Amino acid sequence: MKRPSTFSSIASELGKDKRTVQLWYQKHKAETGIELGAKEGENGTRYFTDEDREILVGYGSSPISPRASVVVETGNHAESKIMRVGASKVNLEQFRTTRVRGQLSNRLDFLEQSADFLDQIEQGMDEAEADVENELQEIRVAKRQTKRRIEDFRRRSDQYRIKTDILASIQNSELDELDELSDEMNSLGKPAESTDRS
Repeated sequence: MKRPSTFSSIASELGKDKRTVQLWYQKHKAETGIELGAKEGENGTRYFTDEDREILVGYGSSPISPRASVVVETGNHAESKIMRVGASKVNLEQFRTTRVRGQLSNRLDFLEQSADFLDQIEQGMDEAEADVENELQEIRVAKRQTKRRIEDFRRRSDQYRIKTDILASIQNSELDELDELSDEMNSLGKPAESTDRS
């Protein structure tokens, strides 16, 4: 995704310094009364749409009007003279110190590589977040199912305890009655004689 342009990015793309692009912006504002772009963020960085950027760049390609000739009058008994600047080239090196200014020759490549690098890190963060969210969802499902299963088991355990107690009570009662019937039945007969003689 293309990022919005700033003073710095436009200057970098055109090989200009940031101050030059800011001067184009001020010139447009003075001529039209319209502010291009919009400030965003805590540092107040101004971002420009593609249309705003084209307007700014247009000021960089505008031709410079030639300076008017100057007529100097010296008064009575004087000749009129026309003065022009004879120099056609100026080397700014004469105005600088001996300090060498470092430059970044691959500015656009560096910006693109930086953006791609950070995009990949952010993608990794998104994937990691998705994995954690999926794991959390699975844990919550497991917890709900386990809780429901334990509640079912508790009810079944209560039923088992009550039912087995009732069955044991009934069975003991049946055995007691059977024991009484056995005693009554045995009383009808005689005990078996012993075959052991001394």
